[in-house]
Amino acid sequence: MIEELIEDALRSSAGLSSSIEDRWMIDRARELWVEHSPEPRESSKAGIDSGWNYLQFQGFYVYAVDAVSVDAGSNHVAAPRHEVGASKMSVEIRGRVVHDPNLFLESRGMEFEADLALESSPRVDLVLLDGSLLARIYDYRSKSISTLAEAVPKLLELDNAVFIAKRSQSTS
Repeated sequence: MIEELIEDALRSSAGLSSSIEDRWMIDRARELWVEHSPEPRESSKAGIDSGWNYLQFQGFYVYAVDAVSVDAGSNHVAAPRHEVGASKMSVEIRGRVVHDPNLFLESRGMEFEADLALESSPRVDLVLLDGSLLARIYDYRSKSISTLAEAVPKLLELDNAVFIAKRSQSTS
């Protein structure tokens, strides 16, 4: 799929460049472009993703959050993480407790993904992560969610991690 996407992007590059009004962007891209002639080789990969859901129940939330790291054969590269519980779903941000079910579960899912990436990284050539995780990391770094403080710097230091997004609106 990635190969087809790259081929399509190369075929449509003329149309793309003519649609960009600011010429300086194209000139800057030319300055930064690095020629590369890849050679195919076998590599091992781990795909990591998480999921979660919750149900409000008599003043608290019943929830489940999980994450997996799998290879191309659907084998676990690292042991899956999961948590099922009942809680008011609080998150500490800059020393202040915030009750937010979505932020609570998203934070737990991110923690699981980061842990799995760190554990999987030495076992494979590439660790493939959801690109939205990168966006969340930058967003949460500014919010200072204490539970992610340790995992984020280690995750960003991985030299074999690739963040893949379906769409991107960021330059990071």
